[in-house]
Amino acid sequence: MSDHKNIGSNFEDFLKEENLLEEVEIVATKRAFDIQHKAEIKKIKKQNSRLAE
Repeated sequence: MSDHKNIGSNFEDFLKEENLLEEVEIVATKRAFDIQHKAEIKKIKKQNSRLAE
């Protein structure tokens, strides 16, 4: 047997054990939203520049 208790477990289980899962999910959700928001802003700017031509 190994002394490493997390070998063979998944990352989500590790985060739960360390009481980090909720915080990590919040940060991931915020980052995903930010990426989508920036993509939409870029799309709108591109459309606006086409209209200005």
